[in-house]
Amino acid sequence: MKHLNNFENPISMIKNQSNKAFIAHVRSSDKATQTVAEHLQEVAVFWTRFLFSCQIDADRINSADFEIPKNTSYRNKPVSRNIAINRLELFLTK
Repeated sequence: MKHLNNFENPISMIKNQSNKAFIAHVRSSDKATQTVAEHLQEVAVFWTRFLFSCQIDADRINSADFEIPKNTSYRNKPVSRNIAINRLELFLTK
């Protein structure tokens, strides 16, 4: 399994993968059925949904912390990057 420590900038990696996928899509067909504007619209919709999802999750966590303040200490503990990566890799190998 590829180790996650090698990722320097995940946002730029996602953008690069998106651009590579779009270029491959255009090259794979003689007549591109998707224009650049349509592709950009899809990308904008994806990021909008992603940001709204993050906002909803944050609001739910904030509401849960307001209802039961003692759980805040469990949720807001910082976890070292290595521990988080090991937990993710363990989860992905199952």
